[in-house]
Amino acid sequence: MAIQLKKENKQVPSKKAMALIDTGASGTCISPSIVDELNLIPFDIQKVHTASGLTEQLLYDTGVILPISQPNIISVQTLCADLSGQPFQVLIGRDILSRCTLFYNGPDESFSLSF
Repeated sequence: MAIQLKKENKQVPSKKAMALIDTGASGTCISPSIVDELNLIPFDIQKVHTASGLTEQLLYDTGVILPISQPNIISVQTLCADLSGQPFQVLIGRDILSRCTLFYNGPDESFSLSF
């Protein structure tokens, strides 16, 4: 979609959102509110194992920009997941984390990401 919009000299829709790094998630997920706000169109349905069991979720082609990766857009296929009641709208999964180095310092309660 982004390539087509750029060819037509149209602006690519974007949204700033709070995210949670989830090393237990194989893929990155976005909330339905982001899907709705950006008018994203799914290209597939994927079966996903979650803590509540097996579910089917819609799959979208998206680009993610992390503050440390700017201006590089990380192209990923994201699932739409119900994140209601959470203080974040995005789960950053191992599909993105596999492209960077994550260092977690437990005693210091800090982490760093580098590309």
